[in-house]
Amino acid sequence: MTDAELKQQPRSVREEFERIKNSELDHDPQLTALNAQLIEARAELCSAQGSHDEVRGCIQWLPSAIASAESKIEEIKGLRVSAIAAALIAKTEDRPAPDFSADDELLAQLKAAELFLERLQLSAHGLDQKEKQARRTAELAGNPCSALEERINERCDQLRLAEARRRHGFA
Repeated sequence: MTDAELKQQPRSVREEFERIKNSELDHDPQLTALNAQLIEARAELCSAQGSHDEVRGCIQWLPSAIASAESKIEEIKGLRVSAIAAALIAKTEDRPAPDFSADDELLAQLKAAELFLERLQLSAHGLDQKEKQARRTAELAGNPCSALEERINERCDQLRLAEARRRHGFA
C-alpha cells in the first residue's frame, strides 16, 4: 500500500492503521504461508552466501599462499647450495664420490613446493570464475526473499487496513 492510498482513508482509520502491530495479524493463513516460504528462501540464500564466502576466503588467502610458496622455494634453493657444498667438502678417502642424499631430499621438497606454487597460480582464474558463479547464485537467491518480503508487507498492510476500517465501522 502506498502512502497516497493510506492518505485517502479517514484520519481515524489511518491512526488505527498505525497502532495495529504485525503480531496481531499472525492468524492469517496466507501470511503464515508467505512467512514459511520466506524462511525457506532465506535458508537457500544463506547456503548460497556461505558458498560465496568460502570462495572469497580462498581468493583472499591465495596471494599470501603464493608469496609463502615462493619464499619456501627460495629457501630450499639456498639450502641446496649449502647441502651440495657440504657434500663436496665431506668427501673422504673411503667415499670418493660426494654423498648428495641431503640434496636429493631438498630436491624432492623443491619439486613439491614448485608443484604447489604452480597449482596456486593456476587456481587464480578458476577461483575468479567460481566467485562470479557463487556471487550470481547468491544474488539470484536473494530475489525470492525480496519478492516475498514485499508480498508479506503488502499483505500486512491489507490486513491492517481492513482491521482499522472494521474497528471504525467502515468495513
